[in-house]
Amino acid sequence: MDPCRFASLSLFKDPSVVKKYKNLKDKTHAAELHIPADVGAHTTKKNGHVDFWCADGNVVSGYVAQIVSI
Repeated sequence: MDPCRFASLSLFKDPSVVKKYKNLKDKTHAAELHIPADVGAHTTKKNGHVDFWCADGNVVSGYVAQIVSI
């Protein structure tokens, strides 16, 4: 596996897809994030999975907009 991808934070554009993943199917809530464009880099796949790398000095938890039921 690519060590750079391994270091990314996995995010999903649509929280409902979380239920499709075996190790996440029992989760009941997800955090909706509003992340400004200038706080990191990302790649997005067709299935809505996002690999995100936060820039130094930024903390992703600071961008939580709300917690949603899934």
